[in-house]
Amino acid sequence: MRSFYRYLIFLSFAALLPVIVMAQPSDIHQTQTIFTMPKGHFFENIASGPDEAFYLTDYTGKAIYRYTTESGLTLFKTTDGHPVSLRFNKDGDGLLVVHRIPIRAGPSFTKSMALYRITIQGDISFLKEVPEASFLNGMTMLDEHTFLIGDAIKGIIWKINIQDGSFGIWLKSDALTQQTLGGHIPGVNGIQIYGDDFYAANGDRAQILHAGIDPQGKPARLTILHEDIVVDDFVVDENKTIYATTHGNDVLKVEPDGTIILHRWQGTRCNRQYGCTIWHCSG
Repeated sequence: MRSFYRYLIFLSFAALLPVIVMAQPSDIHQTQTIFTMPKGHFFENIASGPDEAFYLTDYTGKAIYRYTTESGLTLFKTTDGHPVSLRFNKDGDGLLVVHRIPIRAGPSFTKSMALYRITIQGDISFLKEVPEASFLNGMTMLDEHTFLIGDAIKGIIWKINIQDGSFGIWLKSDALTQQTLGGHIPGVNGIQIYGDDFYAANGDRAQILHAGIDPQGKPARLTILHEDIVVDDFVVDENKTIYATTHGNDVLKVEPDGTIILHRWQGTRCNRQYGCTIWHCSG
């Protein structure tokens, strides 16, 4: 994101979980409500485009919305399936993950992963089915044409090139899997790259993981960066400070030395029953 001190908060479809951290307390911060969606909508992921707009995937609504301060929230595209992760490169070309069967349908959803090309002009085209994957969720970019996607069940970071459609394993590790097989908390969830560093959050294991990336774009061995911390997605700044969303009303600032500062925002939680509220926060 352009600034790590001003951002949109978004919450995932995983169960609302307690944050298992030893965090420094903070005051409740005021927030500005940008928009509220009615029952039946659930935002899973948010991505910024080179047009300085934000794009939000509405998992239950099978749609992508576009937001700017000038135009507000507008429907961008409807989707063939339930959209999850979304990313754009600097040219406005991107990748979209779709679950053809929703997660609430039970284990059958793990057989329904699909990938689509997408542009900020609104063009969406089918790329490929990925039956070898089970629970595609978080996404980041290795380079302008290579995207990485986390698989929260198999403990794999998949790699796909949107130019030629090549698809394979970039990283596989037990550290990315669920600790409790079949549990309701996902394994690897949010993933990010900043410079030559790869970061991943594993909710079920309550860890944030790290691996260096060599000049050929290959990962080193995963190590545990922070423990006893359950987070969803996150961003990383130039100081290697992590700003992580939780499954409640809190945002965690995780310093490189492991210090965790809890920011609690006034507002409502976002879930399938009550719809979504998106907030703008400064802190």
